Amino acid sequence: NHAAKRVDPTAAEHALALAARSIGPRRLVLSGEGAMLLSASELSALRDKLHAHGFTPRVYAYVRAPVAYATSVFQQHMKNATAPRFDVGARFCDYRERFENVDQVFRPDRVALRKFDPAAFTGGCVVSDFCRWTGIAFDGESVRANESLNVEVVRLAYVYHRMADAGVVPAADTPTMRRIVRHLAPIDGPRLRFAPSLLRPFLQQRREDIGFVVSEQAIEP
Repeated sequence: NHAAKRVDPTAAEHALALAARSIGPRRLVLSGEGAMLLSASELSALRDKLHAHGFTPRVYAYVRAPVAYATSVFQQHMKNATAPRFDVGARFCDYRERFENVDQVFRPDRVALRKFDPAAFTGGCVVSDFCRWTGIAFDGESVRANESLNVEVVRLAYVYHRMADAGVVPAADTPTMRRIVRHLAPIDGPRLRFAPSLLRPFLQQRREDIGFVVSEQAIEP
């Protein structure tokens, strides 16, 4: 996770150079949600590094629907050291800003998008789905990680953060908070869902931005 673990640039450069020397005819896959948060200049630097090592990059991205994205981000922030205040509007994705940068740097013909829809994934698995989509042969076994949290776990984590802010309980760093969440995870409860009345104003405000990723980008089925 880009927020929880900073990568040493020198180590990353060394790993890339090693991969370039040893990969042979295979394809190199760089995976990370944090890449979507990079500026155009940072993406350009990444592209140039890849070109310098003989790679011709192509971008594949799964695109979450607005409500699903906001819900997922809010849950993820519960696992970090400092949880956000309950501001659903701040959790929405800026589609135009994110994908225009990618198009600008890598060219639209080298950017492929796919709707993030677990129910439609190959075998119900995003790893298998990605491999089928990109033409990568995969016969291994994938391990599910980073599962979504149900509403009861989110409530407890949210209360813990508020109590920590008030000094009632010790503030937890991110590794500790993630251990707390793992211990809470077995608690049963329904999926977290924000009320439609809460989300509707934000969806209206962002109608043009949401439409951009649908109309300007060919999202594959």
